[in-house]
Amino acid sequence: MPCSNSGVERHLVGWPEPFKPEHLIPLSKNYTHWEHLNEHMKYSAKVKQVMAPGSVFVASIREPLSHFYSYYNFYKMENTYKGYLKEPDKFKYFLDNIKTMPHLELIHHMPPSNPIAQCFGIKQEEQYNTIAIQEKIEEIEKEFDLVIVVEHMEESLILLTECSDLTIEDVVILKNANVGHFKKSKPILTPNEYENLIQWNLADSMIYNHFNKTLWRKIEKFGHDKMAIKIKELRMAQSIKQKKCDSVKRKSILKRVEDLKIKHDCMIQNLNYIGADKYFRNKMTEKGIYDIERAQKTCKYPPDKHGE
Repeated sequence: MPCSNSGVERHLVGWPEPFKPEHLIPLSKNYTHWEHLNEHMKYSAKVKQVMAPGSVFVASIREPLSHFYSYYNFYKMENTYKGYLKEPDKFKYFLDNIKTMPHLELIHHMPPSNPIAQCFGIKQEEQYNTIAIQEKIEEIEKEFDLVIVVEHMEESLILLTECSDLTIEDVVILKNANVGHFKKSKPILTPNEYENLIQWNLADSMIYNHFNKTLWRKIEKFGHDKMAIKIKELRMAQSIKQKKCDSVKRKSILKRVEDLKIKHDCMIQNLNYIGADKYFRNKMTEKGIYDIERAQKTCKYPPDKHGE
């Protein structure tokens, strides 16, 4: 868990700095490495210093238009760029006039362009340098075991079970609790608007195009017939889990240990990033995984005795 940022940014690992081990709450003497680290960070090879040997490295990417439209809304870019935008459609106005738009820092120190590339550690001044972008793509190929493509989530999850010790039941997704409550449908863009969006997010677009092709090469190697069978298994596991969650939700009193476990597992699935941060900080502190005493001396934003 990070201790490098505060308040609503507490789930971020040192952002906007590249990852450093000191961004995390130190582990107690009984633990030498992290076995699982699922946080929003700017990737650096230094993360290998804190992970257990043989750790699997996974990232996820999304189609540029869908991702940037979601990102534009989630990070309230209209507020940041309010002096530059006009009605009736501020998003399309932004794209139509993108060559006049400055690169303004968004809330939580997030960049206005190429957020995926910058999460992978590309420097802001290199986000339009095609040579630097290609070098970063080659680094990602070398460092990551799998790059999940959101538009092909089921296939990606099956491949995740192949490159890790996770089972199909482990990778079942019921709900995304971090989706913002804004209009979900993508806007219809003119060819010029779409090209402007791609050029504004050039590094993200190059990364997406490369790893989308990479994913399909892996699917081809895995076998389409075998993939179809595994996806059926995944959907069946998802259906079973959803029914179990719905079942315990309808019960006012839970006495069976199995029901309590199901309720707990379903609760974890529904946590947003703020709730998950609080829950796991408390649990890991209770179990003595953190060295809270040392953290209170070394962390930029020291946790309290409960890990918060």
